Amino acid sequence: MSREHSKVADSPGKSDACEASTGFEDSCEPTDEQRLLAAVDEAGDVFAADMSSWFADTEERHRAAERLGEVISDWEAEHGTITEQELASARAHLSG
Repeated sequence: MSREHSKVADSPGKSDACEASTGFEDSCEPTDEQRLLAAVDEAGDVFAADMSSWFADTEERHRAAERLGEVISDWEAEHGTITEQELASARAHLSG
């Protein structure tokens, strides 16, 4: 059974008349409302997966920024504060 059909069969408001008259739940076509509910449910699943991925990516970027800050702090503790000239030189090197 496809994901959409499974969702439609479980949708609220499904008429039990089809199942009662035939004995088979799959013998009746879902209504437009049931199709809409299934599509909304599936879109919600996709949205939740996308948000979960976005949060995981955000957390990883945050940890990477913290690690970079620690590296810079350690370097500055050993070599002194990074100057504007050193920053400009690094930017030039990275951009071209």
